[in-house]
Amino acid sequence: MSTKYPPQSIVGYNVSPPPDDGTQVAANQLTWVKHKTKLGDPLKTLAEDINTALVAHFDNGPVPVSAPLITDTTHYNQILEVTGTTTISLGDAATMTSGYFLTVANTGVDTVTVDLAFAADTLNGVVGGSVTLLAGDRKTYVVNTVANGYFDTASAIANTARVSGTLVNGNIADFDANGNITNSGLQTANTPQTDHLHQGVDI
Repeated sequence: MSTKYPPQSIVGYNVSPPPDDGTQVAANQLTWVKHKTKLGDPLKTLAEDINTALVAHFDNGPVPVSAPLITDTTHYNQILEVTGTTTISLGDAATMTSGYFLTVANTGVDTVTVDLAFAADTLNGVVGGSVTLLAGDRKTYVVNTVANGYFDTASAIANTARVSGTLVNGNIADFDANGNITNSGLQTANTPQTDHLHQGVDI
């Protein structure tokens, strides 16, 4: 599981160094174990810790999900590949901390609900809010700067049922699943506009 990158620090580097005055005493003797223990080993440990933290940080899935899930800190930067009619509940924003994010992708044919595990949190500014992802939708959810809720980024629209804001003859129009204009100054709903729309693309 992915996690936010935790800063790494070196431990034991050059601890209790010998006097650097040229005196010929046992503490100044050049032995391998002294250099390895006080210099080499701490650097080796730090490099290994950085590697481990980076592997965890960039492990972003995708992760298959088919049952209700409450997200937590291990889902940071994860892509949740969701199938089935289920609910993804976003974990407590304060615990996740500002800047935490994850992506929920509905790769199935059913409806996925994204809501909040902590009722006092907000989703897109709404306390206790929720979002419905239809088949093919995906959204990224980000903890806001004050860590009391989430906002989502633009959704990938999969089909004509959710195409909106399409420019038709100089007017902005919305379409239903059959390619009919539902919101435009041009024509009324149920007027086919197949000459303007084919699978969500202007032609």
